[in-house]
Amino acid sequence: MTPPHISAEPLTVEVDAGSLSSLGRPPDQISMICLRRADRSVIVAIGLYRTAAEHLAARIAEIIDPDPQPNNPLA
Repeated sequence: MTPPHISAEPLTVEVDAGSLSSLGRPPDQISMICLRRADRSVIVAIGLYRTAAEHLAARIAEIIDPDPQPNNPLA
């Protein structure tokens, strides 16, 4: 049984293009990392190069779910 304060929705780590946080940044340095669960999200980092953002997102996903199962959105 899931504790009432924890959603049954999966937690995902996403690399997105920044929006207002990207203003004035070089085009290759506009990525941000978000954690999302259902309709809730938090921005973890902004202004990253795409490769750095993908690397960091992968490390965060490993911490959240160190043993990903098939069909896991963090895999």
